[in-house]
Amino acid sequence: MDEQNPEPQQDPQEPENDPQGHGNAEAAKWRRQLRETETERDQLRSRVDQHDRADVERLVAERLADPSDFWHGTTVDELRDEAGAIDVGKAEAELTKLLRAKPHYAARQLPDLHQGVRQTADRQEPPSFGEALRSQRGE
Repeated sequence: MDEQNPEPQQDPQEPENDPQGHGNAEAAKWRRQLRETETERDQLRSRVDQHDRADVERLVAERLADPSDFWHGTTVDELRDEAGAIDVGKAEAELTKLLRAKPHYAARQLPDLHQGVRQTADRQEPPSFGEALRSQRGE
């Protein structure tokens, strides 16, 4: 049942009790149950869509200034594969297409404002002044 609407609403055209025994009461019960099931399905689908949207936004977050801009050009359903899962290849293709059409959506690369020499893993540290003197003296 719907958590927001705990009691199913009675359809005025569906009598609860069928005094003539035509089976309308049972049909009404099945229709009510069908509507409740459809409502629950729609709520669950909405939750899955929200999770998938969040996953895609995490995927494109590094390349877009605002990841929610991704949805200007596509929908969640367009990114699904045959099994219903998000196809990362489709998401990447849509992102590339979006950035070609709207390059101002791209995340800005901040310039490196650090000054001075940096030590990197592949670069060896030059010898200290003392080591240079000792090497010249032959020690």
